[in-house]
Amino acid sequence: MKKFFNKLSFITLIFFSFSLLNVFANQKEYWAYTKSTSEGSAFFVDDDGEKTVYCYNHDYNQPGSSIIDSSNKTYYTRTESYLNTNDELMDVYGKEKKERIAAALAYGYPVNSSDLISKCGINEDEARYITQQLIWDICSGNDGPYGYEYGKFGYYDKLLELSKIKKFEQGNLNLIGDFKFTERGGQYSTDNLSTTGSVGSFMITNLPDDMVVKDWNTGQILNDKPIKVGQEFYIESSIKPNPDLKLKINYNYQEVKFYFYKYSRGGIKGKPDKPFQSLIRAELEDKTNEKSYEISIDGNFVPNQNIGKVVLTKKDFQNGSELQGAIFNLQDQKGNNIRTDLTTDENGQISLNDLAPGDYQFVETKAPDGYELDATPVKFTIVVGQKEAIKIEKVNIATPGSVILTKKDSQSGHALKGAVFNLQDQKGNNIKTDLTTDENGQISLNDLAPGDYQFVETKAPDGYELDTTPVKFTIVVGQKEAIKIEKVNDPNQVELKISKVDKENAKPLEGAEFEIFSINDIKNPLKFSFSNLYQKYEFNKQGDSTLKANNSDSSFTINKLGYGDYILKEIKAPNGYKLGKDIYIHLDSNNSYYKVGEDGKNINLDKNESLNLYQINVENEKGIVLPETGGNGFRIQSDIAILVIGINFILMITLLINKKRRFN
Repeated sequence: MKKFFNKLSFITLIFFSFSLLNVFANQKEYWAYTKSTSEGSAFFVDDDGEKTVYCYNHDYNQPGSSIIDSSNKTYYTRTESYLNTNDELMDVYGKEKKERIAAALAYGYPVNSSDLISKCGINEDEARYITQQLIWDICSGNDGPYGYEYGKFGYYDKLLELSKIKKFEQGNLNLIGDFKFTERGGQYSTDNLSTTGSVGSFMITNLPDDMVVKDWNTGQILNDKPIKVGQEFYIESSIKPNPDLKLKINYNYQEVKFYFYKYSRGGIKGKPDKPFQSLIRAELEDKTNEKSYEISIDGNFVPNQNIGKVVLTKKDFQNGSELQGAIFNLQDQKGNNIRTDLTTDENGQISLNDLAPGDYQFVETKAPDGYELDATPVKFTIVVGQKEAIKIEKVNIATPGSVILTKKDSQSGHALKGAVFNLQDQKGNNIKTDLTTDENGQISLNDLAPGDYQFVETKAPDGYELDTTPVKFTIVVGQKEAIKIEKVNDPNQVELKISKVDKENAKPLEGAEFEIFSINDIKNPLKFSFSNLYQKYEFNKQGDSTLKANNSDSSFTINKLGYGDYILKEIKAPNGYKLGKDIYIHLDSNNSYYKVGEDGKNINLDKNESLNLYQINVENEKGIVLPETGGNGFRIQSDIAILVIGINFILMITLLINKKRRFN
């Protein structure tokens, strides 16, 4: 009996194993991977060929590499009927967002139901990137328009709008535009019409003989031709249409099918605490469907004498000048486009002469170069019997420009912190006040409208003279780089007189020479030129650094020496004297002093206010002076040598006389 149960258990286990294998065999797996494109990483699945898929969960782990022999391939299982299935992964963001994602896939890449890709002038990689970005934004709740008409962000805005339909349903055909006829030169015609819906085409099946359907852009007659979804057209009638007429439309479309992919196995978890992303895609199914529509004409026919006119003028907000190159759409009061790509001319104007009575609005879609876009509608009304053109204006604010003011020392070129300025307009009216230079000596402003400005200094940096001369500059329309301007300041200046005297008796000593250094640059002495008129040294970057104490009182004077710290070095002493120690000098408006040697004691300096003068006596001590060719030192040494030779001669004579006496 025991053997029987063992055999039965073994048979049951084998049967259960085969059942499991059969279940898993029916759940087909699909390899999903990440691949680089011109717009960054994108996701694909190998499902009867390479298909674009979109990530459903931004913060989860993404599929692995696209390398075929990779050991870390990521596999998924596939589920259909996305909109009609209740599933935890599919419904994680709620039903409304689920339907918005479906709409984004139907109008986005690659299905492209309304041909937005060509309308916005973008390529497949860009369309794929924007479709993915919108799906992420819908999931996170961060979706919002960029305010563009064309390009990637224009594509985003249009796709965003289409994703906001209340419920995604297949086969709906929506008419865009106001379906009313206006008399123009004996003909009755509609304005621009188009449609949105699933990929497909339609035909008007009961068009009267006196009506034709024409392509809006080419004028080609489309009566017997399919009109693509999204194609712009208008209807023209040779007689006044019957208000009771209803046009019948047959709509052939391809159904969009959705595939949802759930993670199965494989891959590498770059985020260990997160699961793998779910994936989704859409494609058109081969079968087509047909639906019939009826469109009623409202009978609002406008006779020719009631046609109204409008002139829109585009101007600069600041100076009122007319702006060429702004682009607008003309819309009805519901925001439906009636005419697009209307561009202001050289007078900044758009003129329309054939508007039926009603409410309209201009909406700017592209600003003139150098100006900011303002999509606020400009509303106006055409009334019956209007004789004069309505004149309306739309102003634009120019893109702000930037300026950088740098404050520098006039002598050293060093940046100066703490200068205070006012920003003024060209008439001297303050725009911004108490702007202070930073540690780099700069004031930076990034929000200036085009125009003429000036900086006026109201407080100089400490130790410098105030200069209220305006520094003028101009911000121009379309300026991309910051304007860079400089303002230099002269240090507060005094005269410094250096007198060379004997340390013991204070008598003037001629022949001393000096150099003076700024404490900020102790390697390069300041340079001067000597003014014979004023008998003073003046700053001159191209001059000489040597200062000579050769006046009648053995002194020299430096004119217009700025407040600060200096080192006075004696480079040549008077004959018979030793070189003096370095003199450290501090000059400011409150407490000026000097010291002899770096470790010396501070000696206060008293200013002669009437002369704006400080004076320092530099003392020298006598000492042995090395010979100098042609100088007094050479004569002294010669005298000593003669004296020594004479003494030696006398000693030799004396020795010879004494020696002779001994022999005698």
